[in-house]
Amino acid sequence: LKSLCAEVDFRPTVFSDLPFEGQWYLPGGNSYIAQIFHDAGADYIWKDNTSTASIPVDAETVLSKARDADFWRIMNSTNFPYSYERLSIENELYTFFKAYKNKNILVCDIRASGYFEKSEYEPDLLLKDFVFAFHPEMVESDYQPNYFYKMTNEK
Repeated sequence: LKSLCAEVDFRPTVFSDLPFEGQWYLPGGNSYIAQIFHDAGADYIWKDNTSTASIPVDAETVLSKARDADFWRIMNSTNFPYSYERLSIENELYTFFKAYKNKNILVCDIRASGYFEKSEYEPDLLLKDFVFAFHPEMVESDYQPNYFYKMTNEK
């Protein structure tokens, strides 16, 4: 999959996460997840950042830089599934992002998927989830994501 994606003509843009206590903690440009985005044929908005760790960024900067990103990756650890409706209620700012408007939010329910327990041992499955989102023509049409799936608007 990585080799196939290296040759793609179009690399959709992607950004990550949600703010916590007024700060957005984004994966650094040299982080594991930034590399997965790249290997899956996407262009991570903060790819030029040299950190391997999370970087704190204020919401205004995230909106300014990621407003037109094609995809948005979110980790969910709440007692309810995320939906577009819930996100808009949580913070109206989210509705300004192109990925929100175009229904291109990729969400992982970390409780149900065992993301932190299993994904580091299954990087092939994690990569395939993102390839399926960014370049669905490169995987079988009946593929069922293991960790990240397109969010729906169900309550």
